[in-house]
Amino acid sequence: MQHWDDHQLFSALCQGQKEALSVLFLRYHSDLLHYGQHVVPDRVLVEEAIQELFIHLLEKGADLPEVSYVKAYLFRALRNRLLRRIQREQSKKNKELLWMGTLKNSFSQEDIRFEELKDSKVREVLLEALNSLPWRQREAIYLRYYNGLNTREIAEVMGTANQTVLNTLHQGLKKIRNFQKLKKFVGYLFPWLLLYLTSI
Repeated sequence: MQHWDDHQLFSALCQGQKEALSVLFLRYHSDLLHYGQHVVPDRVLVEEAIQELFIHLLEKGADLPEVSYVKAYLFRALRNRLLRRIQREQSKKNKELLWMGTLKNSFSQEDIRFEELKDSKVREVLLEALNSLPWRQREAIYLRYYNGLNTREIAEVMGTANQTVLNTLHQGLKKIRNFQKLKKFVGYLFPWLLLYLTSI
């Protein structure tokens, strides 16, 4: 099963094959953990939510829905589980702060993986530009460029339309391009931004 694609594994899971669940867990645990900590900056809570998610998948088995994008389905299921948990535990004021993006989706130095961006100052300013974006733009950019999801998969994760995702990505990249502190690095960063724009 290690070499099966996601759809084969999910189909096997729906038929009650526990090994398929284990393979999916090993395949996506790291990505789910990293993404979950962008939603909620609490590693323990995210780990618990991932475990609960896979237990839920095992219990549902044949009752699981038909899924077009397995990775996107797992991301959205984890996202929803984390947000529901926070809604139970936080005050109304803190929930509103969460949705406004003050507690979620921050980028770190580890997220800037591009070999072209070796200059520490450029990376630092780019990080500042990314974290200045509204949280939906940060989430869309994170899912697209740091997890390799296509726009339809991102729409599945975020519960929105594909065109909305395209618009969100374009708006976010435009804001990064126009970020004042990045303007002196524009010649250095232009090929990188162009790559981003053409890969949407």
